[in-house]
Amino acid sequence: MLTLLIVLYVIVAVITVLIVLMQSSKAAGMGLFGGSSTDSVLGSGGAEILTKITGIFAIVFVLLAFSISYTVSKSRSKLDKSLEKAKAEQMKMQEQQQEKPKSILPGLAESSNTSN
Repeated sequence: MLTLLIVLYVIVAVITVLIVLMQSSKAAGMGLFGGSSTDSVLGSGGAEILTKITGIFAIVFVLLAFSISYTVSKSRSKLDKSLEKAKAEQMKMQEQQQEKPKSILPGLAESSNTSN
């Protein structure tokens, strides 16, 4: 899911940059493709259409950013919980090992205590 969101995020970012570069700037003809190329492709109302499309892509860009942030924070909280659980289990095992000292030879520990 996260991979899909990131791929969509990059695609939307690239398309948004291209749309912004297609728009004619305040100084006519200073855009990437020139001011007249946009008018010839999209008609006389092309600048207005490009402005609306840019706004839509900007909204999608922000929504994808929030979605990625939410997904990452959700997966990190799951990871933190599993790490805490693993650490608690490890501490429990260490406490159990400290309570019962194990000898390689079971009779050795008992015989050394009785001889003293």
